[in-house]
Amino acid sequence: MSDFWQEQVFAPQDYDSFSFGMGVCTDKSKKSISFGGSYTYTGWNTPTWHERLKPSYFELQEYIRQYRESSKAEPTK
Repeated sequence: MSDFWQEQVFAPQDYDSFSFGMGVCTDKSKKSISFGGSYTYTGWNTPTWHERLKPSYFELQEYIRQYRESSKAEPTK
């Protein structure tokens, strides 16, 4: 995905390849292993998607409304 904070939208990001590597070294046995490489790909399809509010959003909204109403009714000390 591209940089959401800069773009303000979720968008796919194109890359030519991914590079990776790994290494392990232990001082006790004086052995070491390291390797790396690149992965290239032809691209991928962008799935369709949409934003939605989950059911818990409405439950939380109702709870906050009730909390605000009850806190207004109680005198502050």
